[in-house]
Amino acid sequence: MAETNQVKRQLGRREWNRQRAVETGRVFLWNGCCRIANPTVRVPGYKPGTAGDRPLKSTIRSHAFKYGFLILTFFFLKLHGYSQDQSLQEFKRYCLGRVEIDSIADLKSQIKLWKALGKQFTTRTDYYYLSETYAALGIVDSCAKYLKIAANLGLRFLIVNGDTSFLDNDPWKLLRTRYKNWQDLKGHIDRNAAAYPSKKNCSSEKLDLYKSLLLGSGDKDQFFRSNRKKTMDSLGTISEDSLWKTQITNDQKNQKILRSILEDIGWPSIECFSSEERNNAWLIAQHADNDVQFQIYCIQKMFEKWKSSEIQPIHVVYLYDRIEVNSGRKQLFGTQFILRKKEAKIEPKPLEYDYKITNKCRKVFGLPSLESYLDQSLNLMQKKN
Repeated sequence: MAETNQVKRQLGRREWNRQRAVETGRVFLWNGCCRIANPTVRVPGYKPGTAGDRPLKSTIRSHAFKYGFLILTFFFLKLHGYSQDQSLQEFKRYCLGRVEIDSIADLKSQIKLWKALGKQFTTRTDYYYLSETYAALGIVDSCAKYLKIAANLGLRFLIVNGDTSFLDNDPWKLLRTRYKNWQDLKGHIDRNAAAYPSKKNCSSEKLDLYKSLLLGSGDKDQFFRSNRKKTMDSLGTISEDSLWKTQITNDQKNQKILRSILEDIGWPSIECFSSEERNNAWLIAQHADNDVQFQIYCIQKMFEKWKSSEIQPIHVVYLYDRIEVNSGRKQLFGTQFILRKKEAKIEPKPLEYDYKITNKCRKVFGLPSLESYLDQSLNLMQKKN
């Protein structure tokens, strides 16, 4: 022991540890910290001093770069995926919250649920309903507060043929008689109505190009989907497989067009695009089953215009279910189904809830009952095929 300590003193701690590391293939810690003492690392199958010894610093550096990059990439993708899933989860929470509100008669309980919906998906119509609930309870300040928020988000009422009878209902009646700034608030809502649709930023060469591209994409999207039997009869000897290949090629071209539009101006708005143009954009996203990440990208672009009510909620509903099914999850609204030709039967793909709750979710967005929807879809699919 004394001889060992003497050698240590002569060589110094670092050199001693280095030699021991070379002899034993170990890495030593010294000075009570996690600093690696030896400058080499032992490679199995080689003797010390041969080409099997690699500089430890370079080994650590290469491993750190290699595995560090992989770890950072993993966490980036994980975080990105989490963000995408989070938006879908928030939308689902919003829908179920609306269902619960519609199921409760107690107004105070409704108010708590309205406030719990969260701001991401609460629209001007939601804030109007919340204001209406406060009006029913006779709470003037809160009624005015949420009606102002709705007005700031673009709430408007179009007066048709001079009919202003709706002003005799809550919350208008309460505010007109008991709120001192009623005229200012009403003026704000009137200005919203007068300014819509403004179309002020809708005339440009770029937007005209996007509109023509979306109009042209409709025929490509429905090339083999609209009437399969008629298409095959008209084209004669061409097989069904080759027609589907053409359809897939058309879909991929349409996806490139839509992606370029979304990256530039976001989702086509109600204000600037016609119903047909918006519907074609939705069809492209709906049928992009080859790229679920693109479908998620599309629905997030829809979410960006959700609060301003510049999109059609029914498009969001259908695309949400499509993404859930394509991701191996159960759907919320029952819009996706399976057609069984032999049995002449149609049934929804796996549902997250039973028919009762599913129908309540559908009712929030004005959709017919699931039973009625499936019957209509069966008749339509039989005509196509």
